[in-house]
Amino acid sequence: MNFKLFTTLLLAAVISVIVSEIVYFGRGAQKGGKLSSQRAFDSQVQDGEDKYCILCRYLLVVIHDWRVRDLIVKGDEPNSFVGAVEGSERFYLDFYFLNTFFLALTSVLAVLLFNLERVFRFTEFERMLIIGMVPVLIGITERTWSYFDVSSYFFELLIIYFFLRFSTRYYLISLLAIGMFIVLSTLNKDSSSFSVSMVALLLLSRFGISLRVILSITGLAGCYVLTYIGLRHYIIDQKNVLILTNQGGLNLTGVIFCLLFFYLPMSITGSKENKWLIGVFFLFSLTYIFMYPEDGAFWEIRLFMPLFLGALFLSKLDTSVHIIKWQSLAASFRKIGKGHS
Repeated sequence: MNFKLFTTLLLAAVISVIVSEIVYFGRGAQKGGKLSSQRAFDSQVQDGEDKYCILCRYLLVVIHDWRVRDLIVKGDEPNSFVGAVEGSERFYLDFYFLNTFFLALTSVLAVLLFNLERVFRFTEFERMLIIGMVPVLIGITERTWSYFDVSSYFFELLIIYFFLRFSTRYYLISLLAIGMFIVLSTLNKDSSSFSVSMVALLLLSRFGISLRVILSITGLAGCYVLTYIGLRHYIIDQKNVLILTNQGGLNLTGVIFCLLFFYLPMSITGSKENKWLIGVFFLFSLTYIFMYPEDGAFWEIRLFMPLFLGALFLSKLDTSVHIIKWQSLAASFRKIGKGHS
């Protein structure tokens, strides 16, 4: 590891910690107090879709139990959280430690992605700007009482990194590892479908349409679908309520960000092929986007972050090694359409 890479990794981790402290002990301390009670948290998990996000909930419990045992040994008592009934400052800090850890890992993965040779066409300024922007955007859009959002971004970048780093030389091993990551990511949050869409797009673009690619995409989609169905089979929703509208009303900030997340990656790419990659990625992700209204949170900014992160890296992806050129493919279809007309 060269010195420049080491210092960049360190910088990304430090920025993540600073952003997390601002979020949790600034605005977050006021908004997160309502779920700093163990009883309120358990109620939230049992009632909504959060019950299916079991991976990082388990990690949160492990952190909480370890810190509680440490308090018992020291004879210390948990501090109460101001403004929260039965709230615990210690329990609130468990969220902080968990999400800060994954925010730092996500930022480190962003640096490692940029460090891949002959994969992206970002300028040095763009690299450093995005390295600083990623933790800030994640921090200001996260919910302080959520234990699965930040870790879902980590899994998304981890899957992209593994594919771009190893798929050419170690195709089978890398796809098996990615399948395992998709299962873990789905146990964490069902937004892992974005990762399936991303890998499917990259497989088709890099290797073309073949039996091997079709089987690979089917296998990865199966990892997601089987895990998704399995969670909902073994964890029964007692209420089984379908929410069709946003309970909090229309979130204008979410609407603006929805438009921004589409425009920004498109605007920074100078290649029409990259714009087509982003468009196809959004098209592949429509099935999950259509699921947003089910939990009444269609316009929450955080829900669009996986799309934005994926599109950001696609905006400058080197497409010179791609077998399928989506721009040329679209032009061919247009010619066929004109011929029939």
